[in-house]
Amino acid sequence: MPRSLGHLENHVLSRDLATAVVNERAPISVVIEHMAEFDGRRLFAKAGFRSMQVYCVEHLGYSEDAAGKRIQAARAARSFPAIFNALEDGRLHRSAVCRLSPHLSPSIAEDLIAAAAHKSKAQIVLMLASRFPQADVETRLEPIGQTITHRQIVPPPPADLSEEHAPGHVVKISASAANVEGEIDSGLFAASNVVPNVQPTPAPTPRPRITLLAPQRFALQVTLGQSAHD
Repeated sequence: MPRSLGHLENHVLSRDLATAVVNERAPISVVIEHMAEFDGRRLFAKAGFRSMQVYCVEHLGYSEDAAGKRIQAARAARSFPAIFNALEDGRLHRSAVCRLSPHLSPSIAEDLIAAAAHKSKAQIVLMLASRFPQADVETRLEPIGQTITHRQIVPPPPADLSEEHAPGHVVKISASAANVEGEIDSGLFAASNVVPNVQPTPAPTPRPRITLLAPQRFALQVTLGQSAHD
């Protein structure tokens, strides 16, 4: 029998949701149940937050990823209340609900919940790929980014700077070191004027990403070096 928190006053619901989050021993089903009702009433807006995501991050203290997964599970359970009971008795874990949610509909929700019961995340991914196979991805090569022909000259960072720059950030070297005084043109130097022994830190090579499309069918995304590209 689906439970309802519709009888709770707004301030009681707000208090109980915060209590469920703080209490580490609270079952995840309690958090999801309160979050679903809280989100459904849009109490985050009345509390001065622009979204449920922002409320969970800034007020409840979740990370963006943890907040997003809980909100996704809460909204799925609000639409399909059988998920509440499945979470409470351990048939489904939160990751299972997040995986199922894009595929749930009134006609198949009960069947999917039963099929995912007591399964691991990997098993659920395989089950969904079998039931909802995707077409093979198009085989193609696309350039990513652009070749840098100029580098901006800016003052060097302090020696103890702990922050690392993202791939593609301009190389920082001093104009005096480059010995090109009087040759600055709109803050840019030709590549030939850059000091040859100053090199950018190479970006780490991304690991290949593999996505299961259907049984025994996988999509692979890789990064190629220049020689392999040629």
